[in-house]
Amino acid sequence: MLDLQRNGHDAGIKDTRIMSDWMARASRLKRPRLARHLLIVLVLKIILLTLLWHAFIKPNKVTVDVDAMGSRIAGSASQPRISNSPGENK
Repeated sequence: MLDLQRNGHDAGIKDTRIMSDWMARASRLKRPRLARHLLIVLVLKIILLTLLWHAFIKPNKVTVDVDAMGSRIAGSASQPRISNSPGENK
């Protein structure tokens, strides 16, 4: 009877080892798939962001007057305050 319990216990350990080996093998097989999936998603995001930038940001050219910007940064009080809201035109 003692031999049956010992054999049953050993069989359980062997089953656990087989399961862990199988899970480790399955994990190694999933890593390249996950890496490939993440790489594809990353490349698609970069392409999408580039297309959005070319469509909406790049065409909007803004000219900057160097003298006006310099006086604005320096904090000159002689320049009137520039407002973007239409309700503040006084």
